[in-house]
Amino acid sequence: MLDGAEIAIVDHTALPTDIAKQCTGLKHVVFLGTGARSYMNPEELAELGIAVHLIKGYGDTAVAEMRDRADVGGARAASPRWTARCAPATGCATTACS
Repeated sequence: MLDGAEIAIVDHTALPTDIAKQCTGLKHVVFLGTGARSYMNPEELAELGIAVHLIKGYGDTAVAEMRDRADVGGARAASPRWTARCAPATGCATTACS
């Protein structure tokens, strides 16, 4: 599928060195995410002439969103008022309570 492509854009997809060797013409891999080393070996790819590029701050928004969800979840668990107001038995269907 990548044969002849110069650039591959991957989002948390493994790119083993053995597979990269088969991608003739591949020069750049743009990794969208965090922890590229969990999915590929940048040094081995560099030896093949393939540069791995990371986008600085790419995962920051997702990390912040998860933090915010955890904060809301913690508030729900700690607040009897929130629980009483938004308990499933009340039939609360607003997005603020879901």
